Amino acid sequence: MKNVKLIIDFDSTFIKIETLDAIADIVFKNKPNKHLLINKITQITSDAMLGHIPFDLALSNRIKLLNAHKDHIKQTITLIKKNISTSFIQNKKFFINNSENCYIVSGGFKEIIFPIVKSFGVKEENVFANTLIYDNNNYIKSIDENNFLSKDLGKVLILKNLKN
Repeated sequence: MKNVKLIIDFDSTFIKIETLDAIADIVFKNKPNKHLLINKITQITSDAMLGHIPFDLALSNRIKLLNAHKDHIKQTITLIKKNISTSFIQNKKFFINNSENCYIVSGGFKEIIFPIVKSFGVKEENVFANTLIYDNNNYIKSIDENNFLSKDLGKVLILKNLKN
């Protein structure tokens, strides 16, 4: 696979689920209005994917609605490890053998993605994703807005840079 780059999305591709929906399930687990909150997260995700709202606005709205803690992120990683797509599990050896040329480009979060893909040999520098910013109490405050992937068409910019 010399000179060929395999570029993979993460949510609903490398894994079977959407990361923000998984975080929502964990954060809202014991809330009496859990289903309403999860539906709101899912609706914002859907609206962004359909182009009804800009990706950056959808991302910041979901982050604020979640009010997630670092512990929720650890739990999400554990949950997601159980939801890796079958085709990736079946081809793990291929990814390990070709790890130099495998890239993850995602609107998700690097601190969730990398712990999952590293066992497939994917290098940390080959994971392009958003970065979470925490407050002093370890709650997610925001994301790094300087990251291309926090913006509309961020993936396009990353892909153009990878092409070079």
